[in-house]
Amino acid sequence: MAGKVLVVIQSRFGSARLPGKVMRPLCGIPMLAFLLRRFKEGPLPETCKIVLATTTDKEDDIIESCGRENGIKVVRGESEDVLKRYIQCLEQYPADIVVRVTADNPLTSVDLIRDGLDRMEGSDADYVKPEGYPKGTGVDLLRADALKVMDRDAKAPKEREHINLFILNHPERFRIRSLQAVSECVRPELNMSVDTEQDLIRVNSLFEPHETEPWRISVAEAIRRMDSSSARKQ
Repeated sequence: MAGKVLVVIQSRFGSARLPGKVMRPLCGIPMLAFLLRRFKEGPLPETCKIVLATTTDKEDDIIESCGRENGIKVVRGESEDVLKRYIQCLEQYPADIVVRVTADNPLTSVDLIRDGLDRMEGSDADYVKPEGYPKGTGVDLLRADALKVMDRDAKAPKEREHINLFILNHPERFRIRSLQAVSECVRPELNMSVDTEQDLIRVNSLFEPHETEPWRISVAEAIRRMDSSSARKQ
């Protein structure tokens, strides 16, 4: 797809339900490092640039260090305004399309970015959202111009925190398209996100000890392993 694409991985150390979860170990490395390696080594289009977005809070120094240790550019901004952080990323690394990734989703599908870009190009969409995939594997794709409109008009704190919420609350103002899961990936009932200690244990259980490059696991394989694990417990 023509034009630059900015992949923004948003992350912060604080978490109400599982403090410091992004630095908790997944396959023996911090969960954030797992996700960064997944994207850095994944099949991203050449037009994509990865940026790690975090806050200027002192506790997020460790987030910046993890990003730099993994060769990822880091942008730090306001702690209570996620949308503004995305705008700061765009100001430093101009792009036509922005991809939203959250660091509590270590099994995010890198393949979905290419599929989403194809969907966006084919429909001239402002926003492409995945549907039918396991929770914690999808990405959101937004045109930079739409993101700037949101930054100008979104006033509610929740709309500043969840950067796709303004679009969902005002669908008449944007061209919204879905990216439907296909084949074995149609599993919306599965949860691969990490919000609690139990979630982290469940995701860790998908991997064998000393597994090499576990961050390369496909969503389809993660689904297969999760199904197998569930079957063994029955």
